[in-house]
Amino acid sequence: MIGRDACIALAAALVAACAQGQSTADAAVDATLDARADAPIDAPGSDGRPPGNDICAGAEDVTAAAHGSGGATITADLTGYHNDVQPPQACTGFVNDGPDAIYEVTVAPGKTLTATLTPQGWDGAVEIVQPCTLMPICLAGSDGASPEVATYLAPAAATLYVVVDSFDPTAFGAYTLNVRVQ
Repeated sequence: MIGRDACIALAAALVAACAQGQSTADAAVDATLDARADAPIDAPGSDGRPPGNDICAGAEDVTAAAHGSGGATITADLTGYHNDVQPPQACTGFVNDGPDAIYEVTVAPGKTLTATLTPQGWDGAVEIVQPCTLMPICLAGSDGASPEVATYLAPAAATLYVVVDSFDPTAFGAYTLNVRVQ
């Protein structure tokens, strides 16, 4: 099993490779993590993990509903999910090592994406990131008073990811998330 320090070092190598324009870096990192961690990050349902939006490859696309009146409202639960996305601490002011769920939304230039998270009985965080990787670029985030609200004005057309997150591996539960594009 890969340790946290090795994982962070591997992620740093990915960031460096991406900065140099190496398009195969993500595949190489995924393959290394899959082989060493026995917990693939690119295959839903493997290693007893919950299928679907626990990982980037299974991000739930809420684009159509997010553009509708009132946006997309999702009621879900992080129980059984894992920490697969690790935005930088500056994103919310905290290191969010808890489980996360991932939602995908495509926006046009000049549109504002707002993600509002209302956790039920636990301390949640919400981040808007791009791309969806282990260590993404944070575009907006919130980990303060509930509800958590993150807002991002898209300068160009983009596929963005809303991450429902937690600061602690033992802090999770039911939540309501509203994702709205205006």
